[in-house]
Amino acid sequence: MVGALVLGFYAFAMVGVGVAIGGLWRTSLAAELVAILVIATFLVALLAPALKLPDWVAQLALTTHLGQPMIGQYDPLGIVACCVLAVGGILLGAWGMRRRDVAR
Repeated sequence: MVGALVLGFYAFAMVGVGVAIGGLWRTSLAAELVAILVIATFLVALLAPALKLPDWVAQLALTTHLGQPMIGQYDPLGIVACCVLAVGGILLGAWGMRRRDVAR
């Protein structure tokens, strides 16, 4: 149960990134850019050890900072990073939408 909650925090972080993209740039591209980001981070996490790339390359993926949540090993700093991305992204997106003339 806790492992699924940790993965939910990752999803929450990606929602924050999507809201930030939508608020600051274009809402029509937010979902596509977040999907590309998720796929790219999974590929980095998967291919970096296989290609024997430096450790800092593998650390670029947010999923590497979550630990192994499905077996009960999770990293609290990764959860904090997800929450910061989520809340920061939502605040940036709200600020970006506020400066547009959407509601009037």
